[in-house]
Amino acid sequence: MGHKAQFDNLIEELKISNIQATAIDLAGHSLTPYSADALTVPLMAEALLFQLEELGITEPVNIFGHSLGGYIGLYLCMHFPKRVNSLYTLETKWHWTAEIADKETSLLNPEKMEQKIPKYVEHLKSIHTQEWKNLVKSIAFLMSDLGLNQYLEPEYVLEINHPIRIALGDRDAMVSLDETIAIFKALPNAQFQVYPNTPHPFEKSDVKKLAADLRDFF
Repeated sequence: MGHKAQFDNLIEELKISNIQATAIDLAGHSLTPYSADALTVPLMAEALLFQLEELGITEPVNIFGHSLGGYIGLYLCMHFPKRVNSLYTLETKWHWTAEIADKETSLLNPEKMEQKIPKYVEHLKSIHTQEWKNLVKSIAFLMSDLGLNQYLEPEYVLEINHPIRIALGDRDAMVSLDETIAIFKALPNAQFQVYPNTPHPFEKSDVKKLAADLRDFF
């Protein structure tokens, strides 16, 4: 439930190294109009490709994806390999089961959110054009679908040969070290990196360090 403005500081840091970067909202987020149709990872991936075409970007791209963005990036590597040059993921949850999805979606109750985290609800209202409750319900559906289909388990990604770096914050409470190591070891051309003192929210990331790492990797 993030939005592309979260990456403004990162893009500014990349500009210092003369790297051109474009932030793109995932389907259903912020200003993108694809929410009614793109409620699963495959559909969100197709919506992302459509947005690239709208921007006139037809050559293979280097993708940095945080959280769900990293999952969709690896899905693109698997199913649309010619559209991706390389991939850098940060704090992506790779392992999904029905039980994990149930646990995560139990937190996505709009009524409980209004009571327990009203400031975050106001934040959602301010950055997304669609009704925030619909967005929450869409993400809950997405997680349930991930638990059911498990698109990117380690045994499925063995043939992905793109250069990939899998990164994790050592204070991430949502993503485990074990699942991150498992996906890293399954990818034949992958690297692994840990960011110290870094929890899951992207706003807590060290963008100067991240920008330097993206520059070196890409």
